[in-house]
Amino acid sequence: MDHPEVTVLMPVFNAERFLRAAIDSILYQTFTSFELIIINDGSTDRSVDIINSYRDPRIRTIVNAKNSGPVESRNAGLRIARGKYIAPLDADDVCEPQRLERQVSVFEANRKIALLATWGRVIDEYGNMIKEVRPPLNPFLLRWKLLLNNQLIHSSVMFPVSIVRELGGYKSLQPSEDYDLYSRIIMDHFVLVIPEHLVLWRKHSHGLSCKEVEIQKTAAHEIARRNSESLLKTKIPLEDIQGLRAILSLAPIPAFCDLKRNATLFHDLFHAAADRWKPDSEGYTAMAGDCSGWLAAMASIAAQSNRRTSLHILKKAIKLHNASFFHLRFWKAVSKIILGPFLVKIARKVSSSGG
Repeated sequence: MDHPEVTVLMPVFNAERFLRAAIDSILYQTFTSFELIIINDGSTDRSVDIINSYRDPRIRTIVNAKNSGPVESRNAGLRIARGKYIAPLDADDVCEPQRLERQVSVFEANRKIALLATWGRVIDEYGNMIKEVRPPLNPFLLRWKLLLNNQLIHSSVMFPVSIVRELGGYKSLQPSEDYDLYSRIIMDHFVLVIPEHLVLWRKHSHGLSCKEVEIQKTAAHEIARRNSESLLKTKIPLEDIQGLRAILSLAPIPAFCDLKRNATLFHDLFHAAADRWKPDSEGYTAMAGDCSGWLAAMASIAAQSNRRTSLHILKKAIKLHNASFFHLRFWKAVSKIILGPFLVKIARKVSSSGG
């Protein structure tokens, strides 16, 4: 096919266990105007035999002489892609039959979209569902959340080839190259999510994101810092980004975390993003609600050790979004501020009487 609508990019490295299911999920799509570029990235298992067993003319292959990694492999596919749209698919993931059809129809109805994702399901190595992934549907809230944390399944996204080539393709921030690309897109382009589960994202013991979690986390910190510095036009200590991302991920908070500074950074980021993106009223309300909710959560955490800091953060939440009053995180913070000293006195009495 000389002029397919979609190019599916699939890097392959020792993926024999799940590869056939991934390839078949593309070949059996209801949408047929596509090419599948498979990049064999120096595999030493049976992946090559599986790839060569197909005789479908829509499949094109690239063979890397040695293992070059997914970034270079995807960029090699981008260089020869003939499709109008690019649809990545990891070699251990699976697409639902309607994925390409649904995404192309949405793109054709709205030409300003630069990144289109879908909901998805996380499965284990046996195909059992672990959980669902549902990125937010409001496009401005999605961009806001992507500033500091990846929200998307890479095998669910699609983007115009012209956009990704204009941005220079994937960059060497492996294994967070997908998040890096989204981050460069969201700064000046429109993004959207289709509220349908159109991809199965496989998590297993041999998957890249499991083996290199710490490397991935470090890369994501750097991407989030770059995003924040781009909006705020100032340098930001990495520790502030690490602390803020820990809070937003509900992870243990680092000892060096300064909640007052984190809250100020988050608050300032919101205003900078709103100024740059000019969201409509619905988008602004969604962004403000999310920001104020997390500020209230920070106030709740701060109340355990510093009531003054907690009140300072809580005021920011209320000023940003009056609906904070109806948020559970707000009342948790208030209760800790009010009851905190009383509970401390009780604890001290119990401790002294026990001694």
